[in-house]
Amino acid sequence: MPAIPSAKEEILDPGLGISSPAAMTPIVYGVTSLGTPNVLQWYGSPDTLRAERGEGPAVETVAYLLNKVGGPVGLITADPSVAADNTTVTASGGGPEVTVAGSSTVDAFVRVEVIAAGILGAGKFRYALDGYSGDEETERTYSEVLTIPTGGTFAIPGTGLTLTFAAGSYVVGEFYTFQAECAAWNATDLADAIPAAQNSVRPWRFLVGVTSRNNGDAAAHAVLAAALQTHLDGMANVSKHRRAMIASTHDFTETPDEVATAFASTVAPRVLVAHERVKRISPKPFSGWSQPVTDAVDCFAARAAGSLPSTDLKRVRGNGLQNGGALPGVLKIFHDEEQIPTSLDDAKISTLRTYSGGVDSPDGFFVTQGRLKSGAGSDFTHWPRGIVMDIACETAHDAQVLFIGSGFRLNSDGTIDNRDAVRWEEEIGDKLTAQLLSPRNAEGFDGHVTDIRYRLSRTHNVKATGTIISTVGIKPIGYADYIYTYLGFVTQFAEDAAA
Repeated sequence: MPAIPSAKEEILDPGLGISSPAAMTPIVYGVTSLGTPNVLQWYGSPDTLRAERGEGPAVETVAYLLNKVGGPVGLITADPSVAADNTTVTASGGGPEVTVAGSSTVDAFVRVEVIAAGILGAGKFRYALDGYSGDEETERTYSEVLTIPTGGTFAIPGTGLTLTFAAGSYVVGEFYTFQAECAAWNATDLADAIPAAQNSVRPWRFLVGVTSRNNGDAAAHAVLAAALQTHLDGMANVSKHRRAMIASTHDFTETPDEVATAFASTVAPRVLVAHERVKRISPKPFSGWSQPVTDAVDCFAARAAGSLPSTDLKRVRGNGLQNGGALPGVLKIFHDEEQIPTSLDDAKISTLRTYSGGVDSPDGFFVTQGRLKSGAGSDFTHWPRGIVMDIACETAHDAQVLFIGSGFRLNSDGTIDNRDAVRWEEEIGDKLTAQLLSPRNAEGFDGHVTDIRYRLSRTHNVKATGTIISTVGIKPIGYADYIYTYLGFVTQFAEDAAA
């Protein structure tokens, strides 16, 4: 069966060797406590988000994006195949037993502390949800002080968890801890959700796959990254060019070398893999949950969503939102690539860092590199390289589709007449220029690329094939990765000698 008329784009990697920007809107995919699975909904209001989707890792990410860079942000609720579970409650002393039941809406490290001694109906307690193993008192957000219920059961608001206090006399200072692990999605669940993103009539630029503790270790996340790449390749085949982000692991006992090894065979140039966790301020706090520990991928997503297409995610100078700078709302990072260098950057896994140096060194936490998980020798080393190419592909496609069925003059050998080739090149070239060469970038000069050229082949026999061959050559912007300075004492400067 002959193919129907169409326009196709093929990215050459490495490249050709020749010498009002699209919106950076994200879609978040992950677990929520409310909402119909596998349906894309757009949000600009945190209140509406919470009313319709409840709680969950994906809700927290969307709320963070709305708070830091604004909306709209898309959200697709996962239909998770991996059930939620809880670890056994551990008591600090020998008081009455406390147990937990229910499926948690969030990943939480729960600490229940006895504040006043007494039996059921008399003793008092408080709880925190946003700590982590090894945290300090100042890092926890506690609820108000509550009376231990007479009946012994207490439903923790917003979590889906119920505590049961056994009969007996509770002791001041005793505490109980456990980890609550919410449900998780797998590669099959992702496949069910992708059509909602692919068929969206509203433009979007990248997808954030929000995982949870039940998504497991780096090997499991490598499978998910590969699945994302496969789906994004499929979308690119129908001229919808997109990127994605995902965490590297949820087994934080793994060493960086083990994470790098788990991803060693994963080639996913459309995917940024972000390592480790951060502790940050929640834009949607509730009792016991104000400074949760979340994946660092949230920070990469916020930086990407707020940036211009050509902005390097690691840009140090900036206001923290639209143009680089310290990551907003982050209180702590759990791995600092500046202080403890690892093999992760070499493995094209993205990390966070601080900057040390003099008194004027920038404060806060920064992106080390926004890497794409591309193969050796790829042009797609950094996030903006992928974004710029995606915009170029879609711009060329949309412009070229309008020429399907158009007539043009032919030379005697069946090639396109230069007069019509120039007309075609000028129209499509102008659209590429408007998207990528004319807009102002983060540095203040024009262009998300250094130059861009659109050309039609003058040698291809169009008469015989009915096919036009075109090329888009993009000269990218360069980014400063390393800066070396040589210092020393001199007896005289050259300009002083000349005077």
